[in-house]
Amino acid sequence: MSKSILIVDNEELVREAYKAFLELENYFVHVAESVSRAWEILNSYAIDLVITDLKMPQEDGLDLIHYLNFLMI
Repeated sequence: MSKSILIVDNEELVREAYKAFLELENYFVHVAESVSRAWEILNSYAIDLVITDLKMPQEDGLDLIHYLNFLMI
């Protein structure tokens, strides 16, 4: 069974580069251009790993990580 990864980055080229590389390694990859889109994906799919840009317009990837960490406690 393939692991599921979520890439969160506001830059399309970065998202697509990560996605292409990880799919070659047989991971199932979701991509989100914003933290709000990441939440939609996280609420809809079982995600094993989140890779996020820390500095993005509007919401920030660090806030996403802090909240995910809080949910794990």
